[in-house]
This record gives sequence, structure tokens and C-alpha cells, in this order.
Amino acid sequence: ATYDDTQLATLLANKRLNDYKQALIMRDVQNIYSIGSTNWIIEQSEINRLALVDIPVVDEYLAALNSQVVIQDMIKIKEAA
Repeated sequence: ATYDDTQLATLLANKRLNDYKQALIMRDVQNIYSIGSTNWIIEQSEINRLALVDIPVVDEYLAALNSQVVIQDMIKIKEAA
């Protein structure tokens, strides 16, 4: 299985939001927009959390994909023997 466009967009949005949160932590800067930014981050995190419920985790997807390749290679080796 592969990710469709909507799933990829959701994964990317979540990645960008997490990167933004990390950048804010590293900057350690407060300004008059902090309350609005914090509220937006909380709301967007919840939207992303709900959207990610039915999307397989990238690590699980890659593990399944690699497992399939390994098994196919093992079958080819066995058939060649």
C-alpha cells in the first residue's frame, strides 16, 4: 500500500508543525503574538492528531515495505537453488 495525496499532505503538515514547535523551543523568545501562536499550535496539533488516526506510521510503512522486499529476495534465492 502507498500513501495517497491526502495522507501525504497530513504527514507533511504534522512534520512542519513539529518542526515549528521545535524551532520555537530553541529560540526561547516571547513576544506579543505568543498567545495567538500557542493557541494556533494547540488547535493545529489536535487537527493533525485526529487526521493521523487512520494513517500508518511512516516507520511501520517502511518496515512493511522492506520486509516484503526481503521475503521476495528469499523466495528468489530458494527458487534459484
